[in-house]
Amino acid sequence: MSRPQGDSAVGLERYILQQYSWETLPLEVKKSMAHSRATWKQHVIRYSIRQQLRWKQHLVQSFVPNERQYYEGVLRFSRLHYLLYPYHLSDVLIKGLRVTPFKYYHEMIADLMLNEKSYDSLPNFTAADGVRLLGIGRNQYISTMNKLKAENSQRNFFLRNKLTLVKEFLPTEPQDIPLRHWWVLHLGVVGESDIQQSSKVEHAIIDLLLDEGPKPLGLLPQKSVQSLYRRGLVWLEVPALPNDLIRLDLKDFVMNRTSGDSFENLLYTLFVSMDERTSIEQLAKVLEIDFQLVQVAISLYLRLGLAVKITVPSLHENPKKTINSIGAAIQPKWHPSWLQNLQQLPTLPASTGSSSPSSPSAAAVNSGELHGTGDGSSGRTGADSLMAPTAGI
Repeated sequence: MSRPQGDSAVGLERYILQQYSWETLPLEVKKSMAHSRATWKQHVIRYSIRQQLRWKQHLVQSFVPNERQYYEGVLRFSRLHYLLYPYHLSDVLIKGLRVTPFKYYHEMIADLMLNEKSYDSLPNFTAADGVRLLGIGRNQYISTMNKLKAENSQRNFFLRNKLTLVKEFLPTEPQDIPLRHWWVLHLGVVGESDIQQSSKVEHAIIDLLLDEGPKPLGLLPQKSVQSLYRRGLVWLEVPALPNDLIRLDLKDFVMNRTSGDSFENLLYTLFVSMDERTSIEQLAKVLEIDFQLVQVAISLYLRLGLAVKITVPSLHENPKKTINSIGAAIQPKWHPSWLQNLQQLPTLPASTGSSSPSSPSAAAVNSGELHGTGDGSSGRTGADSLMAPTAGI
């Protein structure tokens, strides 16, 4: 995936993306760089970082052999230039570097406050994502800055201590966000202490993701998913498929400024190009833009609540059948916590499995308190319990 053109390496873009080595570059291209191999390397690294390219799939890995170092460079550049969190790299950024979207924007806003910059320094889409996760919009930012200045004048802190003070005024965890049943839940980095602080249901979800991989949110209890998300133990994928139809919904859009970033330019291009009758794949063809790039942009619209996916699996119907590890067909069912707003809730099927009592998943499923029949310490109700084995846990 590559972003649209828009930086100093633009003339070299196709050679970088097609992974030309120095030896295979056309003579006229080498001439434009004064036959300097070092200049070519510089262009490749700069372009890759600015475009937030994936290390394993692109030429940059030939010049930056340390994958971690490369992604640290991507995050540093993106944060300093107030770019959106690179959600398309969530798997490596969260599991490899432990940098969640919340941590990314937390550090960005802290830096903004530390340098006493205006909230309007944030580009529109970055501001919208920051509000969504931190709950800090323009009014909250100005109010916090006023409190910060008053506190700082009283304590007369030096710059190093001022950063500590700034962080005291910022939230310590992301606020609850609207979740959708068709989003996909992935496991992040979970330590032993995280397990110990988890409820039985949360522990069961962690085990399920560990054993079976990512799951649609609709199969799992909403409150527990939200809790795991707030603690940074899971991350969310927002699928945008080739045949999906999208409708814009801009009522909550934050208007600050434009940054001129190439990806932001694409987002505005899609603003005026999308309609409810054109699929994502068709839109990419009409605009003659790489499909994967359009896919990432549409996924962002959906994540920020600036668009609605029309082609979503209905909660009125069971999800598609899946095949388990021994080849048997399983019929998953939506968790009742997602069906509360529907007129009629389905009856939970009785458990037919024979799980071991020592298994956290079995304990969560069979525990009376999790189905609203007991008063255990987790305090979960039937609407926030795990489904019977047919639902995947």
